[in-house]
This record gives sequence, C-alpha cells and structure tokens, in this order.
Amino acid sequence: MIAVAWRNKAAVFAPLLLASSSVAAEDGTNYSGILVWSLCLVGAILILFLAASWVRRWAKQADEPSGAGFTLGDLRALHRSGKMSTEEYEKAKLAIVSAARAAAERQTKEGVDTPQDLGRFGP
Repeated sequence: MIAVAWRNKAAVFAPLLLASSSVAAEDGTNYSGILVWSLCLVGAILILFLAASWVRRWAKQADEPSGAGFTLGDLRALHRSGKMSTEEYEKAKLAIVSAARAAAERQTKEGVDTPQDLGRFGP
C-alpha cells in the first residue's frame, strides 16, 4: 500500500523534475534551480506540518487521564467496611469532586459538550 502511494507521488513529481531541468527563458536564464528548490521548500513545509500535527496529537493524548484511581463508589465501600476513617473519606471525596470539576471546566473551555449543554440534565 505504501509502495503504491510512493509510486503515485513519483508519477506526479517526476514530470515536474524532468521539465525543470530544461526550463529556460529566452534570454538564456535557467530557472530549473528555482523550481527544484521551490519543490524542496514545499516538501519541507509539508513534513514540518505533519510533524507538528503528530506532536500536537501526542500532547493531547498525554493530558487525558488514564482512568486509574478511586471512584466515589470505591471510597464509600472502603468507608463502610471500616478500612477508611470518616476524615480520610471526606478528604478523598473532596479531592475527587474537585478533580472532576476541574476536568469538566477544562472540557467546557475546549468546547466539549457537557450533559447540561445537551439538555440531558437540568435546564
């Protein structure tokens, strides 16, 4: 599949490169160097754009939470079983709720729809 794509690109750019070797003005000025370097510049810009897109996508994936951690249900179960004191439970609950609010605010700033925006909950 990749080899076919490269062959197609070569089929498109080969005539341009061949034509650039014989492009000359009436006054004898040869523009082949300009055409070749222009194509190199366009290729470099394309490569930089693809690299920047990849880095941006990689950076956004790194920001997303991994999903590991306690839920409020886990905390309630630990508290009910006596493995966690009431004070520890309240601190952990506050930390989870504040982290969830911060994540919701971050998603709202990024333009992600919240359940309230979709009209599923509340006014």
